[in-house]
Amino acid sequence: MNVRVITHHDGPSTPTRLHAFLTREQWTILVEAFADMCVATEGAHEELHDRAAGVLEVVSLPEWVDRSLTAASPLWTRIYEHIGQLAHLAGAAPEDAAQIRAVGQQLVSLGQDMAQYKGVGSCVV
Repeated sequence: MNVRVITHHDGPSTPTRLHAFLTREQWTILVEAFADMCVATEGAHEELHDRAAGVLEVVSLPEWVDRSLTAASPLWTRIYEHIGQLAHLAGAAPEDAAQIRAVGQQLVSLGQDMAQYKGVGSCVV
């Protein structure tokens, strides 16, 4: 796999962060590989699959993921927003207790709406 690494600098010569960029083809292969792993192990490694899927979701470009409009689109929009919030929280405020609690409360609300979702025609958004 060919991964391009970009180094960000705080100053003229001090590298601070490394970022690897995947092509869409590489991203797709990883998505499929983790899904295949989950199926092949009959869900034994579903937690690993879910973590990998979350990471891949966050690093994907919007046009890489099929987010076709469905009856559940408003709910999925909220889910994707929360994925972004969690990624931001992990990177920007991993020790900020107030922010962790605030995001946690939002996730509780999302979880309640997901638990009440009845499918096509549901008013829960």
